[in-house]
Amino acid sequence: MLVGVLCMSLLEAATLYYGPTLIYVAEESRQSLATVGAVLAIHGLGFFSTLTANRLVRRFEMRRSTIIGCGLVALGILG
Repeated sequence: MLVGVLCMSLLEAATLYYGPTLIYVAEESRQSLATVGAVLAIHGLGFFSTLTANRLVRRFEMRRSTIIGCGLVALGILG
């Protein structure tokens, strides 16, 4: 668990370097600065989703958690 927290902390530290480049990314992708910032903020929320996923797997059996996860991914793809 500690190793996972350290890895995610290093990933978040690496994403801090995105801040100064947001203006250039927004210009290149022809998106607003708010949209690009929102995408990076949502990317940072991945840490909390892994904690939730680990607790779901412990609480329910692995098969049920996998089916629920695949269903959520399918919903995300559809809309």
